[in-house]
Amino acid sequence: MWESALGQHHLPGERVAKPLLDRLDHWLRELNAFLLAVALGLAILDVTCFTALKLRDMPVAYGNDAAPALSQTQLTSALVR
Repeated sequence: MWESALGQHHLPGERVAKPLLDRLDHWLRELNAFLLAVALGLAILDVTCFTALKLRDMPVAYGNDAAPALSQTQLTSALVR
């Protein structure tokens, strides 16, 4: 070990380790951003699939129990209100 001008002790290999650690830190920050994007994409896909499965399992009304079909004009006026 040797003493620097500020009185701090440094190991001889510390000069080599600092740039290596800086590069590793930068690479891990980039990887972290990528993994966050992948996690968000998977969460959106999960919600989409869950919604599709729930909609698939909803009962469908047939025959006399079915609601009367609305015309395009009625649908448009209902959305505008």
